[in-house]
Amino acid sequence: MDRNICHCLIFFVMVVICSLNCNGMRNVVNLQKFRSIVQDRKFGIVLLQETFWDDVFIQNVKHMYEGDIYYSNGMDGRQGVAVLASKYYKDKIKCIYKDDQGRFIHVTYYENDILVNFVSLYAHNVVSDRCNFYDFVIDYTKDYTKDLDNLIIGGDFNTSLSMLDRGSKTCHINDEPYRKLTKLMDDNNLYDIWRARNPDCRIFSWKRISEGKLQQSRIDYFLVSRNMSSFVQSLYYNVTSMSDHSFVIMNLNCTCIERGPGLWVLNNTLLFNEEYVQRVKDIISQEKESELFHRDFLVWWDNLKYRIKRYSQTLSSDLAKQNKREYFRLERQINNLCEKAASGIVIDIAKLESLKLELSNFEIEKCKGAVLRTKAIWAVESIKNTKYFLNLEKYKQESNAIKELLNENDDTVSDTEDQANAFDRVSHTYLLEVLKKFSFGDRFVKWISIFYNGINSAVKCNGFLTKYFVIKNGIRQGCPISALLYVLVAEPLHCKIVQNVNIKGINIPNSNKIGLIYQHADDTTLSLCNKESIPEVFKEFDLYSKATGAKINRQKSEILCLGTGTLSVVEKDHIGLKVCEDYF
Repeated sequence: MDRNICHCLIFFVMVVICSLNCNGMRNVVNLQKFRSIVQDRKFGIVLLQETFWDDVFIQNVKHMYEGDIYYSNGMDGRQGVAVLASKYYKDKIKCIYKDDQGRFIHVTYYENDILVNFVSLYAHNVVSDRCNFYDFVIDYTKDYTKDLDNLIIGGDFNTSLSMLDRGSKTCHINDEPYRKLTKLMDDNNLYDIWRARNPDCRIFSWKRISEGKLQQSRIDYFLVSRNMSSFVQSLYYNVTSMSDHSFVIMNLNCTCIERGPGLWVLNNTLLFNEEYVQRVKDIISQEKESELFHRDFLVWWDNLKYRIKRYSQTLSSDLAKQNKREYFRLERQINNLCEKAASGIVIDIAKLESLKLELSNFEIEKCKGAVLRTKAIWAVESIKNTKYFLNLEKYKQESNAIKELLNENDDTVSDTEDQANAFDRVSHTYLLEVLKKFSFGDRFVKWISIFYNGINSAVKCNGFLTKYFVIKNGIRQGCPISALLYVLVAEPLHCKIVQNVNIKGINIPNSNKIGLIYQHADDTTLSLCNKESIPEVFKEFDLYSKATGAKINRQKSEILCLGTGTLSVVEKDHIGLKVCEDYF
């Protein structure tokens, strides 16, 4: 019996929160690197400072991030703060306030009857401006005191809180910005939780080499309400090559839900590991020598899978540990050199730069997966974002669009239909009947029947598996043959629409062909030359739905009138699809 595992998207019990002054993120390589790090480390909420974004840039890159982006952009593409919420948390995040200077943004996060307020801020470099900014924050928190019981402020404060937070020859000063910041902390019962848990440790969040000398300080941190302290399980700094600031990472746990043991899944990057591939081949050769290979093939097959799985798990674990050791080795060496410099010891600046370069190469290697996940054929590694890379999806849509239609008499209507959960709704009985109708041989149909007979699935939730249940519909996504099977499943719809004499397409000039239906997986686009064809199309879709189990996703389906074609209000309501008012 084949048991297919369905993965359910759930909210993680532990929320990983990250704050970073990214020192500008309009660079393609850095943007991809950052996206890779966010996915790899499962950052749920990210507080960014000094983004250098503008509205146009955000619209171009929004599709590259699966969650939501809340932002306050600065003037002339400078400053800028943002809060990124991953797809697991975006429905529980709400933007409360953002300034127009790219310095301050306040969002709330609601989980298990607990409301948490997050603020991402970027304080000024100039002392007088920083004082005014802290005055604004103090006034803001006073206005919202009732709602700010659980408050976490993260960002670049540009203010150290003690002598331990300054390195090299710079000194901590109890100046006016420092006094205003401590007043903000006292008024809201906030404290520097990292320093409270590491009273004697010297870690610096900002490092810069200037004129051959290392400057460093800890000016990036989280200020947390004292009543939230028990929810903060860990807090630490991670060096990155993306910026001269470090990641500040906090693990926040608002629940006590039990986690299951999880489910192991093969990391397919192992297939590019020559050692792994050769070892799997050796295991197969060894197992073929077993007498079970001839006596009881199914038992032999299960034994082979078990051996390959155990080897894959062991090698994956070893490689992951090796990568972590390498990363922490680089981070440890960088921090050690910085601590020596803070103590007045002369360090080898060239060695520090070399270690940072190694760290950058390490992060770029991990970033390659993110580049692939953009679904682009290639990505440009340039200092500035190219319009191609930032607008790939729009480019591909426009390049396949008909720019202009000339029609002397007829109204023209373009109708795009999207089927809801198309792959999951296909009837197995219908699938096998289609294969027979298209004259696929009995042997081929039998094999497909084996693949889809007696399928059981389970849902992975909080690390546990539910009881298995029978699957009677659906084509498996991810299986190499699935796309071809779905093309065959959708072909009868194409045939019925083309054969319906009451559905009129567009005569293509200088040819005897008619443009009527274009199908791409579960997306169907129809080009109709009159409104009378629309109800006929719906009749064919209704028949197709009854036969296959398919259902039109009306929220994603659209209709567009071209040329002289128009729809009245009554007709729009009757059709029930979104009516596009322009070409774009």
